[in-house]
Amino acid sequence: METDAQKEKKRQYMAEYNRRYRLEHRAELKEKKRLRWLQIRETELAKRRELYRANREKIQARNRLYRLENRENVLEAKKRYRLQNPDKVREGKRRWGLANLDKLRAGKRRYKLAHRDKTKAAGTFYRRKNAEKIRERARRYQVANRTKLTEKQDRYYHAYPEKFRARARLWRANNPEKTRETNRRWKMSHRERVREAKRHWNETNREKVRQDQLQRYRANPNPFRKKASEYRRANPEKVRAVKRRWAIENPELRRNQHRNRRARKRGAPGRLSKNIVEKLMLFQNGKCAYCSTSLELGHHLDHYISLAKGGTHEDSNMRLACPACNMSKGTKDPIEFMRQKGFLQINRSELLKNESHILSP
Repeated sequence: METDAQKEKKRQYMAEYNRRYRLEHRAELKEKKRLRWLQIRETELAKRRELYRANREKIQARNRLYRLENRENVLEAKKRYRLQNPDKVREGKRRWGLANLDKLRAGKRRYKLAHRDKTKAAGTFYRRKNAEKIRERARRYQVANRTKLTEKQDRYYHAYPEKFRARARLWRANNPEKTRETNRRWKMSHRERVREAKRHWNETNREKVRQDQLQRYRANPNPFRKKASEYRRANPEKVRAVKRRWAIENPELRRNQHRNRRARKRGAPGRLSKNIVEKLMLFQNGKCAYCSTSLELGHHLDHYISLAKGGTHEDSNMRLACPACNMSKGTKDPIEFMRQKGFLQINRSELLKNESHILSP
């Protein structure tokens, strides 16, 4: 028979053994305990569910009655629970939302339709309070869904192009500084593309470009002259080649340019138009202004009243003459010249009365 000392020794040994065993198998014992607790909990929950199913209507009616009778207490308890367990509440809402997406969306739609003003005010307040948070979330979403957003924007643009352009015009009008900065950055990063687009536009709108440049030149010619002068000094060979090619391709314009230059040197007022020869040829029916011979074999552009006699270098003072008449007339008075040649039998005053058809500038 064991003595008390032996029993105490045995008890201490078993206690030490159990302690070492628990330390060595701590995780295993913890997992077994958790599984046993879950099993008990699942059994208990199953019993409760079964009881709830059997008495569902009765329990729901009792709960409704309790909530109606104790509305303030129920709301206070819910509020207290949410404040004490925010993480649990968020997690529960998230799980429920994932499991009931359609129901959640339908509920939100119904609420928004029933409380439009309230929803709008709440959204405005939230956006103002969390502006930086919303921007950061939008940036992250854009980076993660760039392709998706581009496709969506393309679909929207093709479906409503006018609406898209109107909104873009309004934004640019309200944000001129941002628009200029955005355009500048884009042009800096797409220089070749911008140059190609400009070349294409200039080629397809030559007349518009020419008129625009002419208007800007007339409004402020000094920058254009300075730029042209610098280019001529930097590229003399190119300039000479371009001038030679232009003179070959436009002989009549070159002669007209030369006539204007000579008249300016002599101090004569006026300037001839580019198509003066065509106008005079049509006006004179292709005949010399003095002897009425055909100008098919050649013509000279003559000052009706010579520059030496005070005539102007304008369209109204120009006539087409055959080479013989122009060379023999020189600086003579046109009426006296025609009387000398026998082309004119009336006096000067009568001729001037009939000269009302003289070509106007």
